[in-house]
Amino acid sequence: MLEIREVDVHDDAALKAWHAAVREGESADRVAPLVFTYESMAASFRKPGATMRRLPVAAVRGDETVGALLIDLPLREDTHTAVVEINVPPARRGQGVGEALWQWSQARTAVEGRSVLSVEVNVPAGRTPADWAGARFAERRGFSSVHVENHFVRSLPAPVPPAAVPEGYELVSWAGRVPGDQLASLAAMRTTMSQDVPSGDAEHETTVWDADRVRVNDERMATGYLSLVSLVRTTEGEPAGYTQILVPRDDPDNALQEDTFVARKHRGRRLSAGLKSANLELLAVHAGSRRFLHTWTGEDNTAMLRVNRAYGFQPVERTHTYQRGHRP
Repeated sequence: MLEIREVDVHDDAALKAWHAAVREGESADRVAPLVFTYESMAASFRKPGATMRRLPVAAVRGDETVGALLIDLPLREDTHTAVVEINVPPARRGQGVGEALWQWSQARTAVEGRSVLSVEVNVPAGRTPADWAGARFAERRGFSSVHVENHFVRSLPAPVPPAAVPEGYELVSWAGRVPGDQLASLAAMRTTMSQDVPSGDAEHETTVWDADRVRVNDERMATGYLSLVSLVRTTEGEPAGYTQILVPRDDPDNALQEDTFVARKHRGRRLSAGLKSANLELLAVHAGSRRFLHTWTGEDNTAMLRVNRAYGFQPVERTHTYQRGHRP
């Protein structure tokens, strides 16, 4: 008999079995899957922040966890949305596990008052949604692809192309916590990026950052990641762009290139190249044994696609954001 039940996040055995199903399902048939470690997942459940509630749910048959569901419920912006992730190990597919988890997620997100459901589907290079099981599963349940990003990987170590910021700008970089005198600048950049970054037809609200939100987020992230940031500003002090790389403390192989953003009025001056080079030089100091740097860039973000290719990032798959429903 198949049972769907929430996982006790303080039960190591149950949570590890759930995470194993996530890892096996998420990794199947992909070239360069990036699956968060058990330690980082457990920490996100046991020490939740103020902006997201996370629900791990297991499909259990007998003593075996045969499928995993994760529901993320935003608590500040996009409170009409739930992000749903269903993973079933290949050996357990075709047995109704995914459908049972989907039905459970529908009922629970309705109770939570979420009218928009969102899910990411990773389709390897050379494949299409039409011949990828995860995409077909979503489309049969009324989801539509509303945004596509290219997942790129850069092998490490690798030489860093030299690139300086032009006259009239200055660059500041740091590893670890955001310096107090940079909190406001980084908050302004993150808010502007949320307003301006291409997102296709995906429904989302602007994420508004202030110095306190940056500081709190920084403190939470520091337990699991070393943050590397480079920020460019005018010589008069106006923030113009930034980039961030996260180095997981418990993953010896992977690092994540997160945001790279230049404000619209400052584009066309190769600031993104200066930011990339500065932060990649910083990564060379802190990467340790890590072999891969991952990043995601929207297909409609042509400028950043060019920059990533110039810096040796290779496409491995396309990440589709599928959505169903509309905000009230």
